Amino acid sequence: MKSNKELLIEGYFENSLSPLEQNEFERLLKEDAEFAEAVAFHKKLKAAIRLEEREKLKAQLDSVDKPPKPIYRWWYAAAAVVLIVTMGWWISSQNHDQPEDLYFAYFEPYPNRVKPTVRSNNDQNGHASQAFHLYDQEQFDKAATAFEEVYKKTDQDYALFYQAISYMASGNPEKAIPLLEQHEWEPENPYYEASHWYMALAYLNDQQIPQTKSHLKKVIDSNGLLSGRARKLLEEMGD
Repeated sequence: MKSNKELLIEGYFENSLSPLEQNEFERLLKEDAEFAEAVAFHKKLKAAIRLEEREKLKAQLDSVDKPPKPIYRWWYAAAAVVLIVTMGWWISSQNHDQPEDLYFAYFEPYPNRVKPTVRSNNDQNGHASQAFHLYDQEQFDKAATAFEEVYKKTDQDYALFYQAISYMASGNPEKAIPLLEQHEWEPENPYYEASHWYMALAYLNDQQIPQTKSHLKKVIDSNGLLSGRARKLLEEMGD
């Protein structure tokens, strides 16, 4: 039989606590070190499950033969969107109320789909390859700085995009907003849908709900592979 504390933790992650139970949960979180440790463990466990699924699916995409020419960059972007959609399968069984909870439930770093193109341009030892190497190693703070340098030198939109995602992955989503907003992401751009998706998430974390919904609706209107997740997120936000 589960203890009251176990039921509180279970109810918290299922978003089923009553107001009184929520107050008790928050009290224990502040006053009971063992309880706080148990909650932290469950959070890490969920994060580990998400990471494992992401790595499995990323490995599947990486096993696909990659066309060498830059003209196929749109294909990589589309494949990355498939990965984001698939690795979010578990979200449909979760309930979230707070913007921060929703942000962490939906955010995943955008997979690296550009590096093959960069290598094909004999830039293996250049700034772009180094930036993507840091990104793949999940050294997101350093990757953000490296992508900033790439963008300054090349004015390539992918560098701006991955700089923003690096900031989000390193726990600084507020820094991603001005980067993504400063660029005109046209509908034919391979990052159009993903850019609005990540802008929506960054605004969500910042609790700027009108901006979040505006960008989510653009994702939905694009009728791409992320439109279903955007619609689901809007529903969870109560729209």
